[in-house]
Amino acid sequence: PAAGQCVNLRPDSDFSSAAKYGGVFSNGAGGITIDGYLSISGATIKAGSRTPDNSTVKTEDSSVNALYRNFSLTAGGTASQQKCRIRISIAGYADGTVTVSGTSCKFWPGFIKQGEVTQIGNHFVERIANSFIRDKSAAAPVPNVLFARETGAHALPHITVDSSLNELYGPWDLSPPSIAHYVKNGTWAEPHNSMEILATDAGNAGYATAFEFHIMDNTPQYSLSETYWWYTKMGWYENSGSSALSIGAGEPLDRRGGSRIPDGAERTYGGIRSGSLYNSIGAFSYRNITTGYGAGMTGEVYQYTTVPAFFGDAGSLTVDIPYVGLKIAGRTDNLTSNEYSISYKGFERRNGFITDFAGNLLLDFNDLRSPEKNPPKFSLTVAPLDSDLIYILFTKKIRHSTQNELKDIVDSLELLSDPSDPASNLIDWNRGSRIITEKITETKYATGIVVSLADGKKLSYDQIKSLQFTVKKFPVFDPVT
Repeated sequence: PAAGQCVNLRPDSDFSSAAKYGGVFSNGAGGITIDGYLSISGATIKAGSRTPDNSTVKTEDSSVNALYRNFSLTAGGTASQQKCRIRISIAGYADGTVTVSGTSCKFWPGFIKQGEVTQIGNHFVERIANSFIRDKSAAAPVPNVLFARETGAHALPHITVDSSLNELYGPWDLSPPSIAHYVKNGTWAEPHNSMEILATDAGNAGYATAFEFHIMDNTPQYSLSETYWWYTKMGWYENSGSSALSIGAGEPLDRRGGSRIPDGAERTYGGIRSGSLYNSIGAFSYRNITTGYGAGMTGEVYQYTTVPAFFGDAGSLTVDIPYVGLKIAGRTDNLTSNEYSISYKGFERRNGFITDFAGNLLLDFNDLRSPEKNPPKFSLTVAPLDSDLIYILFTKKIRHSTQNELKDIVDSLELLSDPSDPASNLIDWNRGSRIITEKITETKYATGIVVSLADGKKLSYDQIKSLQFTVKKFPVFDPVT
């Protein structure tokens, strides 16, 4: 291909002419061979592939690697045609586009299954003679060709794979993605019974309409020896717990992964390839722990979260991030208890091939549970005309047993008569707003309260039609949610 066009080239099955460029991998007893270039001792590299509709799945397919000659030698630099270098991306060939949640995404047919690729740092490299790899020498009638065997007069140095860490290169990312554990501050290395999975309610009706979860690009060991620890809703911290890693503008709370996660030029981004979500929702199923009801997923998939009170800052990105949402089609279940589990049988059933940025395959899992951490929402608000009382129904039980908890609820609510003036709040404990305790109603799934307005004010007809409740954002926590 012409200069500037040597990107994302699918390997040729041979390198037998100037029109070919080889690059297909093959595995043997002694290691791997990259056709037309070299062999690496003691290594194994296997990539599988699938078609967008999952009608054809191959557990070994070296044609889904990608060859590049146009790339940058610095992180974030401008790509340019390299004179003496090529790059091969394992399972990195992008084959057209697919549409996920209304967004056009690159489709990556390739994937790497855990254990089928080995680290190759310091492994011995043997050159392969190839008369079609030539320099641009003008000194000879025929350009010099790749020389593979040393002679007494021309000694060739021994070559090993260099996996030392710098801003561009380092050890391979072979860690599969996995559902993040629900980790409270200070419990990184303790057993975790729940995951960062949450049933959500798009319509505030008290019924689960989707599941959202956090998928880490790499699988942590949850060991005290690890350099970085993750805390739910808080982010990544150095293992001393004293220093949080930064978040870029518009990025969700977790945006790290790959082979290098610290701040600085060596940082690599983590995420889930949006295109790999295409036709993978059928591999998921959920189960209501309380009722025993279970069903598969047949709705839509998206990449954002709607509950920052649980997942932390959602950011503005909606593609290629470590967060996934699955809409439920058909039956919905009561959201209040939020006792659900999620299962994923993608590779087993050949209908789910979700990967991280390096192509590592999300491994199948069974019955991963969600914590009971879904915040209550407003289900209904009613106010009689010419009255100083308002009835509020929440989508789940809320705390109201002590005077401090009652005050916290009132202090959290906001009903502004003038949306531009915070001082116009009609609910204010210091100005007489109270919860009428004898009118509190409660069921297994909801709490209803009656609140009096500040200063004994009464709502007009126009105010009843136009005013809206909100919840104040407290600097440390929100007592309602």
